[in-house]
Amino acid sequence: MQGQSRGHLFLLEEISTFSSTGITLLNNLSFSISRGEWVLFSGERAAGKSQVIHLLAGRRPFKKGRFLRSDDIGKAPLLIPDQIFLQAELKLEDHLILNYSSRRHKNVKAFYKELKELLDFFGLGGKLQTKISQLSRAEQRIVQFIASLLVVEGVILVDDLDAFLDEKTLERLFELLDFYNRNRGLTVIASTSRLEVAKKCPGRVIYLESGKIVYSGHACFI
Repeated sequence: MQGQSRGHLFLLEEISTFSSTGITLLNNLSFSISRGEWVLFSGERAAGKSQVIHLLAGRRPFKKGRFLRSDDIGKAPLLIPDQIFLQAELKLEDHLILNYSSRRHKNVKAFYKELKELLDFFGLGGKLQTKISQLSRAEQRIVQFIASLLVVEGVILVDDLDAFLDEKTLERLFELLDFYNRNRGLTVIASTSRLEVAKKCPGRVIYLESGKIVYSGHACFI
């Protein structure tokens, strides 16, 4: 059953999902996520991390259980990378300008201020005239994050948080997401296969094995 939750952003009770061949992907999963949380799903390959992220994004069906989503989330949460498309032949500046929204920024000046701060934070301020196709994979990934932060209004979902990123860039990304979480109320929900990355999470870590939760709590106790 799917419906609306007034007490949590997300509430899942005994959720199970299956592959087209009948293999269990998520096994009686139950958890809740509140507004303003920082939650990182971790586990080895095929643990069910991506299944959870895509389920929360409304992009995966489930066969059993109850899934409730707060009625004040509005439109579906923003999912990276699936919903952040890069236009390879556009210059970086032209591409990011497409993310201006009068709902998110009070005026164009405020938009450009935030855009400049984000680009400078990752050392991309000097590449405004560079085509997206000429950026490295890591830089393209960061552009996806910048684009999402320019438009997101409450909840961001990230599948494979550390993909293509070196340790220094990943540290910067954690710092930035933590800032948006603490100062702007952004709910951050992400996944990673690397335990060492999960241990950097400033919020709650949910560790999965074979589609089941085996740990939920602070990263320091994993």
